[in-house]
Amino acid sequence: MANEMTVVGSLKAGMRFGRTEEYPKVFVEIAVEHIFTGHGINPEAVKRAIDLTEERYCGASAMLRKTASITHSFHISESIEKR
Repeated sequence: MANEMTVVGSLKAGMRFGRTEEYPKVFVEIAVEHIFTGHGINPEAVKRAIDLTEERYCGASAMLRKTASITHSFHISESIEKR
């Protein structure tokens, strides 16, 4: 998001997942929630950053999507403080 000149105060990520019942218990569903905190964060820039990371740069996603459905969501929490 540096190209967009966006300052992010903090980023947290949470995950929920489902696995098969039988061994080996591989992941079949993964839901990632990204929580951004900052001032004036552009939702379109966040979506683009997440999409690029998932599609192009994340080796773990490339490996896991062979067996699992991976979804991403995000939430932006506006902070009062400008940086």
